[in-house]
Amino acid sequence: MNYDQRSKHLNTEIGLIIDGPALAHQTAMRFEAMTQLDNSYTLVLLPASAGVLPRLVWTTRENGKRVEYVREAARNARKELEMESLSMLPLDGEL
Repeated sequence: MNYDQRSKHLNTEIGLIIDGPALAHQTAMRFEAMTQLDNSYTLVLLPASAGVLPRLVWTTRENGKRVEYVREAARNARKELEMESLSMLPLDGEL
């Protein structure tokens, strides 16, 4: 369970334990592949320096080259609008 009010009142997470070495190995290999920089992002908080505030940087690899984004990666204008709209809702009691 997450430690927030929503999870406290409505926990929709499910866990499953399977004792199977072959499945465990396949799962570990798949996770390893999915978390490679070519398939994911690394989020880093850069410290403040010389009048520049701390900032987040998303790092990935595209076409064999390391790429950094200073805005949330893979987020289009529609998602930006959705998040702005959701930020106006009074959800503090759910946090």
